[in-house]
Amino acid sequence: MTTAKYVAGLGALLGILLGGAEARAAEEKPRASQPHVVIVGVGEYKDPLITPRKFAADDARVLYDLFTNKDYLGVDKDHVKLLLTGKDEKRGAEEATRENVLAAVKWLARSARKDDPVIFVFLGQGASLGERGDRTCYLVADSTLKDRDKTAVAGAELAQEFDKLKSEKVCVLLEVNFKGYDATKSGVPEASLGTTPYKEFLGDDGTEDKGPLPGRAVILANEGLHASVDLKEGGLFTHAVLDALKGGADKEGYEPDGVVTVDELATYLNKEVPDLLRKTNLTADEQRRALPWVVGGQKSHFVLTTNPKVHEKTVARLAKFEKLAKDRNLDKDVATEGERLLKRMPKLEAQRDLRKLYQKLADGDLKADEFKTARAEVLAKTKLPADDAFEFARVVLKAVRLLDDKYVKEVNEGELVGWAIRGMYRAVEEAMPEAIADKVNDTKELKKMSDRDLGLLLRDARVALGKREDLDKGKDLDVALKRMMVKLDPYTTYIDPETVERFRTDYRGVLNGIGVQIRKDPVTDRLQIVTPIKGSPSYRAKLQAGDIITTLTRPVDSAGKELDPPEKIDTKGLPWRTRSRRSWASPTPRSPSPSSARGRTSRST
Repeated sequence: MTTAKYVAGLGALLGILLGGAEARAAEEKPRASQPHVVIVGVGEYKDPLITPRKFAADDARVLYDLFTNKDYLGVDKDHVKLLLTGKDEKRGAEEATRENVLAAVKWLARSARKDDPVIFVFLGQGASLGERGDRTCYLVADSTLKDRDKTAVAGAELAQEFDKLKSEKVCVLLEVNFKGYDATKSGVPEASLGTTPYKEFLGDDGTEDKGPLPGRAVILANEGLHASVDLKEGGLFTHAVLDALKGGADKEGYEPDGVVTVDELATYLNKEVPDLLRKTNLTADEQRRALPWVVGGQKSHFVLTTNPKVHEKTVARLAKFEKLAKDRNLDKDVATEGERLLKRMPKLEAQRDLRKLYQKLADGDLKADEFKTARAEVLAKTKLPADDAFEFARVVLKAVRLLDDKYVKEVNEGELVGWAIRGMYRAVEEAMPEAIADKVNDTKELKKMSDRDLGLLLRDARVALGKREDLDKGKDLDVALKRMMVKLDPYTTYIDPETVERFRTDYRGVLNGIGVQIRKDPVTDRLQIVTPIKGSPSYRAKLQAGDIITTLTRPVDSAGKELDPPEKIDTKGLPWRTRSRRSWASPTPRSPSPSSARGRTSRST
């Protein structure tokens, strides 16, 4: 009897121990990322002085339906909050009061983890705070203009919670007008967005340049000081966002990859919204005021939704590749690389070439030995020549020594090199190899390194990134030096050669070509004159600020040989930043002559 009790007790104890081990194993197992979504749509207001938003609540509902749809994002109801003016029992919406909105934002800060995508949407009106209008607030259902400091959600209150947010995948969609009220009766000072608008969502990365936290992007219907545009059945901004997130924005690279990322959404809106605006009855100025803004990390490459038309094909190909990798016992690194490239369209051209090879391998269109040879050829092209890496290290060290000699405060050469390397890797969004990271992050040892060791560290750091288009033609030096110097103080910086040449052009008073400052007009997609330079051919031809250049006539080719007949170049969609951001100049003594349009009147000069 005693023995039986002992065995039973031992079994129970063993069960408890095993159960505890299983529980710990479950805890230690990496959790899949979980999207968190908060959508606020405020259409009606308690205060009659606040302008109603006709489609705000309806637009919020359709966005909620999209994000909860399993074909697109599939957020479960425990991880999405919808706040509206009025109830919506079908969707489980709450009233969009100040208390509820702040509670929803606090939930985001408390619940979302580092790898959890966070989407915050606010559709409604806003106003200024403070006597000078230098702070902003977001007006909610129970807000009043008179007591907005107590009844609205202040930008500073949002900042307090977004600063606590652990997620590095944050996308904010805003359709807000900070003049969304009757200014003649309210006495509210006009809002000023300041030099760092929407900082409440972006946070501070702790560097001297006060940049946004990693993975944060704010996409706005417009700059926030004008009413947004409505279509017949909803807001234009939401209409464009929905089309993008349903797959319309899945365009980066040589083919859709089945997902829509933040940067794809921003690119899509910048292209499609002007086209939608051209179909309205708005004036050109009204169209410009309605163009979308992107603030913060436009390079953010995390997924917002899937593109169901392509996603199924991507999943099927991945399954075939995983089976192939297992059956043929592919090298672990090759299998991991293939899975990564087949899941998402990479940004670099060489990586896209590799992706095509993996697609052919998975589809059975490429034999294993052929794949191995072709992959080796692609990777060989990404290797940076040793001379280029040494030259990079030499120039960075030259700049480091110059700072050590000339900077007003004492600096450490090793620390400067560490800033340069970290900044370069962060700029291209790549993780440092472990061996390099160990040296760069060991500040004590870094500060003691000799010039030779620092040069070798710079060389190895650059070699590890390889030959790539985002660092070629001196861009690696531009990025490394700029990121290095930004850590010193707000007034010491590196100016790249292109910017230096632009300064020289602006200040020496001599311009080749027609002598005019231009920009791209987003409404017409053509070149617009900012100002003609006094005394220049454009000035004498009486071109004026605001004129649209519709056609360029090119009398000679790049070698100076006369063209017969002269080439006519339509400026619609013409890239214009090849020489200077502010002025267009002909490479030959004979300049193209422009045809311009002012308003509806066209004329040639």
